[in-house]
Amino acid sequence: MRDEPEKPATNVLSWGRRAVIGIVVRAKRLLPPGEPDRPVPPDIRIWIKLLGRMVGWRPSKRRPLPGNEVLWCAYERMRGMVRFWQTTRVP
Repeated sequence: MRDEPEKPATNVLSWGRRAVIGIVVRAKRLLPPGEPDRPVPPDIRIWIKLLGRMVGWRPSKRRPLPGNEVLWCAYERMRGMVRFWQTTRVP
């Protein structure tokens, strides 16, 4: 991710995971001000920041990207959300 920040998120995150992140981020209003209606850019760096925001991480000058522990917590939470979303979705 740090080597190729413009790499498409589709190479790393499945459609279901991206959908869940998008749903949670919009529901909790975690997008930066002025961006609630804009579609999320496809690069992985933005999606990683959104994943971190789901667990309370906020970017700063010192830490522009979430660390490993934050990402691990966010990924575990997202996995549960994806399972729930997939089981409750109507085919």
